[in-house]
Amino acid sequence: MITEPISITGKLTLDETLDLNRYCLRCVMRPSIQFLLGVVSILIATAIVLKGVATHFTHAPIFILLLCAYYPWGWLMLRHHRIVRHYRRHPEKIIEHTATLTNDSVSISCVHMDMRLNWDQIGSVVSAPRGLLFLLPPHAPLFWLPQRLLVGNNYREAILELAAEHSILIRQMA
Repeated sequence: MITEPISITGKLTLDETLDLNRYCLRCVMRPSIQFLLGVVSILIATAIVLKGVATHFTHAPIFILLLCAYYPWGWLMLRHHRIVRHYRRHPEKIIEHTATLTNDSVSISCVHMDMRLNWDQIGSVVSAPRGLLFLLPPHAPLFWLPQRLLVGNNYREAILELAAEHSILIRQMA
């Protein structure tokens, strides 16, 4: 239990936006699944190359080779570049938000909205070295508290303790 509300105000930087994306993606797709996808793609690509060297390459095997390169890594790079491009092209959309956590609720407010949720509506909290990520069920990001806003105070411990009191799943990530 906390005696007074924890209120944190800030505006995300590009690195923090990429961190938010990375940790949210890691909640949805585990690195082991990504690795398995990469191994299967490499095996398929190797079989196609060996078959193509023995015979002739046509359009279909080349297309399949491109897909084998895209699925394990290409979509991650495209997603990363899309986020960077959106952040740089639309700086007016990156606005300051305030997250307020009390014993009863979690509130988020900015110029465009005010939202208050009870703790039982929070799906999980991801505790990462670069900050805390609050997720709605099943894996939709609610907000990201970067580490720079948690340095010099005991907010991280208080927030994790508050989440544990309300039986919120706390996921530790490296």
